[in-house]
Amino acid sequence: MSVPLSNGLHVAGPASDFEKLASFARRNDDTLRPALLASLTELYVTGPEPNGEAIARYEDMALQLIPDADAATRAQVAAKLARHPLAPVTVIDALLLSDHVCATILLEHCTRLAPDRLFDIAASGSQAQALALARRRGIDPDIVDMLVLRGDEDVLCALAENSDVPLGDRLLGLLIARARHAKHLAQILCRRIEDTRILTPLFLSASPDQRKQILRDAEFADFTSGQIRRVSTANPVLADWIVERGKMGLWGLVAQEICRLTGFERATVDAMIADEHGDGLAILLAAIGCPANKTVRLFLSCPPAISHSVERVRTLARIVEHMPAHAAYAIVHAIMGTPMDSARKRHMPVADPLASPLPGRKLTGISSAVSLPPQRQASTRLRMQR
Repeated sequence: MSVPLSNGLHVAGPASDFEKLASFARRNDDTLRPALLASLTELYVTGPEPNGEAIARYEDMALQLIPDADAATRAQVAAKLARHPLAPVTVIDALLLSDHVCATILLEHCTRLAPDRLFDIAASGSQAQALALARRRGIDPDIVDMLVLRGDEDVLCALAENSDVPLGDRLLGLLIARARHAKHLAQILCRRIEDTRILTPLFLSASPDQRKQILRDAEFADFTSGQIRRVSTANPVLADWIVERGKMGLWGLVAQEICRLTGFERATVDAMIADEHGDGLAILLAAIGCPANKTVRLFLSCPPAISHSVERVRTLARIVEHMPAHAAYAIVHAIMGTPMDSARKRHMPVADPLASPLPGRKLTGISSAVSLPPQRQASTRLRMQR
């Protein structure tokens, strides 16, 4: 067997491979040294399992050749050694520190890197290194936790795409909370997660089939009496006002009035109104109890993707007609990340008999009997004496 070098030279068969390459490596020909490193590595990874002497010999020559190798050769060597079970650790470390391309290859694929080293890189490495670790197969759970703590959206997306990262309750909760404001991460989670009940907070990023199941689950879910009483629907006059403003394209006024009536967050309402499929708007209209026959006129005034499709308008009208207001509330609260039971703060005047008077506020009601004016007290005593 002969091993070709990039400059056209050939090295003789297996019995003298290392010896001949070693003699070439001792030459001071800088143009030859990168080719020698590539050929030496090819022999090492494709040959029989190396013994201790062969490992030491390769290690010694590789460490001498790596500093003079170009970036392409180092990346090639790193890729070959990344999956080799007996790759010398010192060579791996030298390549890891040589440039970011080698580091990316090794961090993602190499099994010879120490767990402590990987943990340190997860904690304080660059974003490119963290991304490579997040794509790593068989990644350690402690490293996953450290990568999550970085809070980098791209790293979280890489973790969500890595099928070797188990999405336990804690990690899944963190990812969904972040995905509420990160569309790309939400889309990745929707592709990976099959349980649509978990995907309700990511409704606006779900596929059409997932949306249908989420709507169905909400329609037939169980609700407490307190959750149902929490719902505030619009009277006929307000419903007509909202529909007319929507037909005029005054969506800011529509969002403002829906927020005032329901207590929903403005950012969430704006995002649901802007939903290109119209499902978000239909849920909001169902939440305020808008009659389905009135919403048809509104959907026909929406952008062409909705108004030019008779089937889409009918589907949205059916959502408004069949979805109970409390079920629509539940979906919106899931998107916001707030419990449906949370009631809006309302001013409740309470008479406190022990309250101290404040400037500009007179004592009234029960509290006024605590401290009567001297004249009033004197008159009362006179009447009692008589």
